[in-house]
Amino acid sequence: MNEQSRKQDEPGGFMVRVRTLVSHFGEKRRMLQKTLRNNSNVSLFLKMFVCIVMFLDIILMVYALLAVTYRASSLGVSLIDSLPLAFYALPLLVFLPSMLKAYYDSRMGIVPLFIFIIAGLVLLLIAPVQPLFYVVSALNIMAIFVVILDGRFRPQSSIRSLGKRTVVYLLVLNMIGLVFPASVYVMGQTPIAAISFEELPNLYLTVPTAAVEYVSENIPPDSHLLDEIQDAGFGIDIQYLAMNNNSVDLVTDWLTEASNRSLPLRVTVHSNRSALLSEDLSIANQHALSEVYSILEDGTQEVCDIIQNLGIEQSSIEIQVDLRLSPCEWGALLEPMRALNLAGFSGLVEEAIRGIDHSSLDAQYESLHEVVDSAGLSLGLLVDAFVIDDLQDDDPTLMLTNGVTPAVIKDADFVEIDIQRSKFSLEMDGDVGKYLVHSYSQSARVLSDIGIKCSCRLGIVGEVEFLDGRDNPVYQTSDTIASDVAVCAGHGLSSLTITSLESLLRTEGGLSVNQLKTRILDAGTQTVTYTFRIYAFRAVVFAIDSFRIM
Repeated sequence: MNEQSRKQDEPGGFMVRVRTLVSHFGEKRRMLQKTLRNNSNVSLFLKMFVCIVMFLDIILMVYALLAVTYRASSLGVSLIDSLPLAFYALPLLVFLPSMLKAYYDSRMGIVPLFIFIIAGLVLLLIAPVQPLFYVVSALNIMAIFVVILDGRFRPQSSIRSLGKRTVVYLLVLNMIGLVFPASVYVMGQTPIAAISFEELPNLYLTVPTAAVEYVSENIPPDSHLLDEIQDAGFGIDIQYLAMNNNSVDLVTDWLTEASNRSLPLRVTVHSNRSALLSEDLSIANQHALSEVYSILEDGTQEVCDIIQNLGIEQSSIEIQVDLRLSPCEWGALLEPMRALNLAGFSGLVEEAIRGIDHSSLDAQYESLHEVVDSAGLSLGLLVDAFVIDDLQDDDPTLMLTNGVTPAVIKDADFVEIDIQRSKFSLEMDGDVGKYLVHSYSQSARVLSDIGIKCSCRLGIVGEVEFLDGRDNPVYQTSDTIASDVAVCAGHGLSSLTITSLESLLRTEGGLSVNQLKTRILDAGTQTVTYTFRIYAFRAVVFAIDSFRIM
């Protein structure tokens, strides 16, 4: 008995048992295959089931490709920008149909087995976005068992012949696969657009009255500074942090001094959204958004009271509310996208879909709008860029994280899209380039043409430190932002906002406002190269929106 135990514990004993189990499994599998093949109807059904599941995977991939391309082009994005995505899918569009044909002809099961494993896992991870994917994932898992039982894993021809065909096939497939990185590299080095402008839009400079996005200093409304802003033709966007006494005083001072001049004026109300999130939340839920709206409504009422008490002409001023993600939420959203963490990202999307009530958002917005309407002012919304990518089918998904629905966006007097290059570059591991403003300003113009008045917010200009301690990775001087303004102006936007007057003055000193205006006018024709990170960011939102309607 002891001798037998020692033999089982020897290194070779375990391998012998494994080989025995594999041999038994192979024998049982061959017997089952023989039984299945003797029943032609069952054999045909199993083969067709595998082929149908693989065909369904191909259809889903083609649908995603076409849907993303269509949605991008309908928002003004050139078809050329979608080429790398098509090239990315090209190897699969060659590979998958050939594997489908191979299984149909001879039940070749090695590659289909791996296809079904990958597809089943991926679909399961993104199923929170679209519950139908649970069904498709289950079908792929069932196909795995069918292929194991009924597929063929030995080559029909000689090993030598199979090797030659395999090498040739892999070489062709890899050559096709190289088209994607090659296209991204070429488009990233070669200008894909040359843009010039004939007329500048209305340009606003933000004036922080509290630390909202970065560590800022308070600047008083000096008369010489206001004269310089007026001479340069800029407007002022005063940033008000709701329920902050120091911010109230500064807003009052700026409105008092600026209203005596012919300056376009705007007040943007912020809620300090980061402070409203509980520790267990990576992104706002209905409760947090309700608090955001409540604070914004109170802050907006305070601003309206200040305007009324100062006797400022209503037609010369606008009110805007900040509904963007807080910096921590923005990082939480982009981190799984950057890391290709499908489970993490789909979980965030599910939080937005399941945890936020559309009708409550509409009601809270209406209450806010009534405050502004009663004061005779116009109301604008400051939202994240992905909101407009989620707007097309009237089915809110990611836009819910900003506390808006399609009805809210369409009802607002104007919408400002946050395309601050600094903000994107912080979370995307490096400068995302001019393609960011080029792509989104094209879309903003398309939306403006169909009745949704859109503008864009650029920045942050100057040597600044963000609230989380990171330094500005892009706009160290005003030269870069001047070129981005030129790109947006070339797409015909009627309004742009630059963040911020305080950081510009602190970095470049006196007369920097006039210098910025001069640099914008002297920018000339701007060439734009491709940034796949930005296109991929938009494509993810388009894809989610596309599958949500299925």
